[in-house]
Amino acid sequence: MRTNGGPTWRHVAAALGVGILIGVATTNNFYSLSAARPSTEFHESPYAPAPLAPYYPPKQPRPYTSVKRVVRKETKEEPRKPTTTPQPPPLKAQVDDDTESGNAEDSLESWDLHASNARCPSSLKVYVYEYPGMRDMVWHRHAEEQRRQCAQGPCRTHFNGEHLLAQFTLEHVLYDFFRQSCVRTRNPDEADLFFVTHFGDILYRATGRKNDPSPWEQALLDLVEKNDPRAWERTFNTSAKYWQRRHGADHILVQPAPVTGLRHPKGVRGWGHYLQQLTAPVWISLELSKSFAGEYPACAQKNIVAPYPIPGRGWHNGEWGNVAATAQKRLLDPHLPSGDGRPLTTYFRAGDHGCVPVRKAIKREFKNAARSRGGVGDQAFVLRDRPVKIKDEDTFRRRVAALPRQAAMFLADFCPCPEGDSPSAKRQYDAVIAGCVPVVASDDALWAFSNEAGLDGPLDPSEFALHVPEAGLAQRNASLLEAVDAARSRLDALRSHGSKAAWAYRYYAPGAYEHDPLVQGRFPDGGATKVLVRELERRARGSRWPACEAEAKRPHMKFTKQFCGAVPVQAELRKYRAALARAPNDAARAPIRAAIAAYEAGRIYR
Repeated sequence: MRTNGGPTWRHVAAALGVGILIGVATTNNFYSLSAARPSTEFHESPYAPAPLAPYYPPKQPRPYTSVKRVVRKETKEEPRKPTTTPQPPPLKAQVDDDTESGNAEDSLESWDLHASNARCPSSLKVYVYEYPGMRDMVWHRHAEEQRRQCAQGPCRTHFNGEHLLAQFTLEHVLYDFFRQSCVRTRNPDEADLFFVTHFGDILYRATGRKNDPSPWEQALLDLVEKNDPRAWERTFNTSAKYWQRRHGADHILVQPAPVTGLRHPKGVRGWGHYLQQLTAPVWISLELSKSFAGEYPACAQKNIVAPYPIPGRGWHNGEWGNVAATAQKRLLDPHLPSGDGRPLTTYFRAGDHGCVPVRKAIKREFKNAARSRGGVGDQAFVLRDRPVKIKDEDTFRRRVAALPRQAAMFLADFCPCPEGDSPSAKRQYDAVIAGCVPVVASDDALWAFSNEAGLDGPLDPSEFALHVPEAGLAQRNASLLEAVDAARSRLDALRSHGSKAAWAYRYYAPGAYEHDPLVQGRFPDGGATKVLVRELERRARGSRWPACEAEAKRPHMKFTKQFCGAVPVQAELRKYRAALARAPNDAARAPIRAAIAAYEAGRIYR
């Protein structure tokens, strides 16, 4: 029985017409929290999980070249308690404003951030809010019930690692990380940052997707927008003492979905859901756009764009790769000339949403691809070479189509990644982990942990991904296959850098996973959490908020729509110039002038 959407050999059987059945056990193993008495005083949570068993992470490759760090010697060392077994002294470091950890002895990829590591490689200290009565808060009850259901068998919720909603589980992944990490402190007075525990996306989708914020979301809005702690203390059952210390600038809030936040207005696009990130906390989100980062560079650098979660176990235990290898051997290689490499040049299977003309253009180009370059009349894929020995092409196409999308990405060299309902898409991170070079067809998309659009992350997407202009595809004057052909000579280099990006985009390191790690509350030990801690070190104690605060006070346009394909710059400029002429005073004219400047500078991409 297949549980939680993970891959099985029946995926291959469906493609090959072979009946193979392999059983997979289920488990009820998930973490639980004990009850606590409500209080409005700040507290040491009686709610914390039981002490963790020793954790030994699997050995990992060293694909990530970390930034050189400066060791800061401390003049005074705290006395250590005597132990029966002599222990090496911990590696301590001073986390200053906008700096990195001083521990230079360990490279980032070798970091072990689990709580069982007495020599924590980062000196960052994060306090995790676990409120009295949290288990009775409706958002927590929904999460635990869904986790329990998925632990017991098949489910169709956030905790099914391959379900559509699994991409919106960043709140849960980061809670599992911080509560089990060596960077966690239980003393709020020594904390550099405070993680605000809240599972808003589950509550939003489990209660009818209402436009209005929940009571917990409204309490957070009162804090971030008005610095009013009354609803926080009443709703979350805890004091706002440490929020008020820096007005929330040292608090971490998570935005787990790109087109919904603490408010949920339907049909709002553009920057509509990013605007809450102009407030004091460090926001960790799945998406910002290039246009937004161009308008608010300091605020974009205050916050962190993190990769979409990919919690399905098949991505991390090799199962999707095994499905792909079997399909290549039995289904694809017999119909291709001998040679090395993946059997598909390109692969793209998706519905028509987001910028529909771009998606249709990709499918049309694949379907019409010449046979000499691997086309077989299918809109989802193009072979690496002219096919041979195919007696029944309809059956062949159906069998390739029966392959799971996840496995098929392991069979292709290049994977088109158009925008979804917003500029970015989880597909682009799936492609990186599958070793398929992403071909991004979204002009406004920003990669996580990147240096794009003035951000200062460690990754350069031009080294591991391609970009095809959105307008060119939508208007049929650009070819994705031509872009792929032009890049084939540097495929090895793209793949090499892609392996480094794949390390940085995994929340869970490769290893043995019988069940989806999120269901079990497993410690996220992948490179993504290590890069995230490094990025948080640079934002310790709210160091980047003053620049953002000053920036946000200046006049800005409020861009709450989106374009598909080419941005109608001249039409928009005519509209704004007409509005400028009608504006009654300087206060009304200032944001209009900001909009005109953004369009004239070419900073509006979508």
